[in-house]
Amino acid sequence: MRRRTGYDYISEEGGHTYRFTSIGPKGEIQKIVSVSPAVGNAWYFAFGDAIGDGDDFDDEVISNNGDMRKVLQTLANIIYDFLAENPDFKVVAHPVDGKRKTLYNWVIQRNFELISAELEIVGVLNNTAEPILRTPKKQYDLFVFSLKSFNFERNFDL
Repeated sequence: MRRRTGYDYISEEGGHTYRFTSIGPKGEIQKIVSVSPAVGNAWYFAFGDAIGDGDDFDDEVISNNGDMRKVLQTLANIIYDFLAENPDFKVVAHPVDGKRKTLYNWVIQRNFELISAELEIVGVLNNTAEPILRTPKKQYDLFVFSLKSFNFERNFDL
């Protein structure tokens, strides 16, 4: 996947917690990403602003730190890196509110060609899953990402 520049991040707890810092007009805001087991090989993806020094975070806060694109790119990089390290897993991204649902749908529509080059994207709407084969025209409730089943670099040792 053609990676774009996001924030540098660190991985903790065996690659299930990630931390990075948003930098903008409101200063430095610590962000936490948590990837936790769901069912089978599916893992929930959640993130937000850090609360204190621990692993707690607020996933409903709207920071408005002027760096939304860079934050979103960092999240995309984390999803891709997590899946590259765990190629048999799936990542479930479920927006916590309507505004984020609209944002996620818009970002996936706008970047569909780039994302779908290496990732399968399944959209879930009204508890029905369907592969997103082209730029989606629906407002999906959540998304499931996985590596495409054939990845030249992963399947051939050159």
